[in-house]
Amino acid sequence: MGLIRARNENEIKERKREILSAAKEIVMEQQYAELSLASVAKRISISRPSLYNYYDSPEEIYVDLIIQEYALWEEDMRRCFTRRLSKEAFCRKMADLMWDHMFLLKILAYHASSLESRCSDELLHRYFSEIQPYFRTLSEVLKYEFPDASKQDLDMFRIQFTVYCNSFYIVMKLPERQVRLMQELDQFGDLPPAKEICYEGLLLFAANLEEIK
Repeated sequence: MGLIRARNENEIKERKREILSAAKEIVMEQQYAELSLASVAKRISISRPSLYNYYDSPEEIYVDLIIQEYALWEEDMRRCFTRRLSKEAFCRKMADLMWDHMFLLKILAYHASSLESRCSDELLHRYFSEIQPYFRTLSEVLKYEFPDASKQDLDMFRIQFTVYCNSFYIVMKLPERQVRLMQELDQFGDLPPAKEICYEGLLLFAANLEEIK
């Protein structure tokens, strides 16, 4: 039996939570993160027409998933950076956070750029507005950890880190056959673990951030 349509605000929020949970499971299971309203409806035993009461398109679901995951990452940043760290320790923690939020990195890698062509101006505005707390917290953390760094250097780290987060998943999740061929051809020498590559990249981005004296 299909789910009964939600009638009040609390029921609507709960139904959307169920939809997002099902969508997250689907994206995690699929290599290229394809998602459709039909696949979500099937996962939670709701008719596709009923799903339109909550979402009109997969892009709307993706937007809410990204907003949800950014909010979780923001909470973790506030929890992790409560004292000043060395540059190396800071980059280690940032690498850990990337690993802890791999699902968000997957969505960003495969779908962030496509939202531009598929979302209405209204949906894009809501998307960027609702992920602003994450970016504000990132700025606050950087200012706290590196109070002697210039605004220009802090801004550049934030930009580079954001680009990194939007692309690193694809590199990190290269198929085994491709990795094996690259190693056979000695394309990059001995490949270190992906997390170590991530950490070393963050160290490069943080090179110009002055530590407190």
